[in-house]
Amino acid sequence: METLNLLLFGSGVGMATIKSLLLLLLLNYDLIDNEEVKKRIDEIMKSNPQVKDTAYTKEFLGWLHNDNFQETTIKLRRNNFLLLEISTLRRKILDDYLMKLSEVIENEPEKDTLSCDVYNELAKSVVQILRLRMVIEPEVQISRNVHPVTNHAYLAAKAFWLTDSGEKVRKFTKSLGLAEKYDGGREDPKALEEGTALIQEVMYALYKETYPS
Repeated sequence: METLNLLLFGSGVGMATIKSLLLLLLLNYDLIDNEEVKKRIDEIMKSNPQVKDTAYTKEFLGWLHNDNFQETTIKLRRNNFLLLEISTLRRKILDDYLMKLSEVIENEPEKDTLSCDVYNELAKSVVQILRLRMVIEPEVQISRNVHPVTNHAYLAAKAFWLTDSGEKVRKFTKSLGLAEKYDGGREDPKALEEGTALIQEVMYALYKETYPS
């Protein structure tokens, strides 16, 4: 992951951030067995002959084009617009990644653009697409809690988020109501399905608040 290491280091973020982000990238990276990703990379390299055909370049392009979503996630109707959104974001990141520095400077003549500025923007884009992937396929956990006064058991859905520093933290919680509604308790597939839908709403709201355009 040398390319991403350089990208993040050049952005000025700390070593802890680099390690956290690289770990997430490695966990989501599955280029070797994905023929469609290989095909996309070959097409990109052929249409951009000025780009050096290195393992580092292909490594980043492979990670960028492989969301590693489960098939059920892709087929879920409520994810249709999110999949379109991540496709648009991927295209933007790709354009930025392949853009010549001279073109970047030309587009911002009033600013003394530095290499670190470009790295910084790419690093921010890495965090953004990781967050959008988390929205599309959230890592949801179902918990059971007992109210101290009524002694009634409740189920709640909890999920994680990625901080600006690249740390994965538990951030979202949505109540599912009384546990008795779910025959299988915390393990009931219905609880996970309903909890995921509720969590997605709040996650996407935060995503749009963070990236309004």
